[in-house]
Amino acid sequence: MRSSPGLTLVLGLWLGSTVAVLGLVGSSFGSFEQAMEANPELRERIENEAKDRRMTTVWVYAGELNRSTFYVWNRVQLGLAAASLIIALLRLPRAAVVGALMAAGAIVLALTFWGEPRITEIGRTLDFRPRSDPDLAGAFARFDRLHDLYLGLESLKTLLVLAASLLALRWRPEG
Repeated sequence: MRSSPGLTLVLGLWLGSTVAVLGLVGSSFGSFEQAMEANPELRERIENEAKDRRMTTVWVYAGELNRSTFYVWNRVQLGLAAASLIIALLRLPRAAVVGALMAAGAIVLALTFWGEPRITEIGRTLDFRPRSDPDLAGAFARFDRLHDLYLGLESLKTLLVLAASLLALRWRPEG
């Protein structure tokens, strides 16, 4: 067997899409201010609201955009994980590649069905609530820890997919 172009394509799509999604959600919290700078009429309409209320609304809106983005992205990743694992099992039976893809797939399952719903639930209970409220300090700390864990798992998944890609590209059949 030789290296699989199909696997290379799927893993390339997965890695490239990961970078694109993380860039998109990372910029969403600042994009509203950029839109107001670019569109004077929008700025004029928005400036009539109190600044603290406007920023809270913008923050919640950006959060909702990120929630919907990750909802779709995680389900796309399930498909990419399944496709890459099937191709690897059929075309490239190298234990390290299959193992890395199985671990990445397990992370995607955990993020999709455990992490994402919890972040969404806690995040929505904190929408429009001030971070300075001492009664909510525990809830904000729980959200921050869950968010950090999610980001850490997403990073680990990306490294596993990158490792599987590099191993798959370097694999040569014996003999």
